[in-house]
Amino acid sequence: MNSCIIVKKKVVEEEKIVNVDLIQKPEILMNEEVVRSVKGDMISMIPRDWFFVDLGPDTPPDVFLVVTNPEYSLTLVFSAIQHNTITYDIFKAQKSIGLANYLFDKKQMKSAGSLIKHKTITNFKSGNLEFAVYKYRTKQQPMNAMNAVFNSSADMIYEVSLIPMNLTGLTMPSEFEMDKIFTSVLSTIRY
Repeated sequence: MNSCIIVKKKVVEEEKIVNVDLIQKPEILMNEEVVRSVKGDMISMIPRDWFFVDLGPDTPPDVFLVVTNPEYSLTLVFSAIQHNTITYDIFKAQKSIGLANYLFDKKQMKSAGSLIKHKTITNFKSGNLEFAVYKYRTKQQPMNAMNAVFNSSADMIYEVSLIPMNLTGLTMPSEFEMDKIFTSVLSTIRY
């Protein structure tokens, strides 16, 4: 009796890290009102005409602000995570890029492995501010969510996410428009 075993080598694709030195001023109109984190160590502006979404009892405890555009096609989510020994070690060794990978892995576990991460992590620097930006999508959603991770001076980890809403009948913005909105929000963040 002959038998055959086929072994397939797992190909691991490496992440590509891109550095961008400066985020310019916003490319879109922003609300004049500034939003603040609960601790007050991070401020940001949101796009003009976007509105606040009430946080219900099922909102994850790290989420402190959710806003959406008038078309309900995009949502911005602001989250704050208190450092712990794991995140301190990751930040010490890998800076914001390590935190971005850690937060994506947490999302991946919550979604039971249904997320697909874009291979490129972009490290944005604006003066003394640094953001690690990564993108992912669900297996059913063709558009990427955009996420920026940064570490504040008050030892908080912040994540700002621009998430396309997967609702039937909505006209979705282009990836170029999403990039413009997202970098405009990042350009207003101070921590």
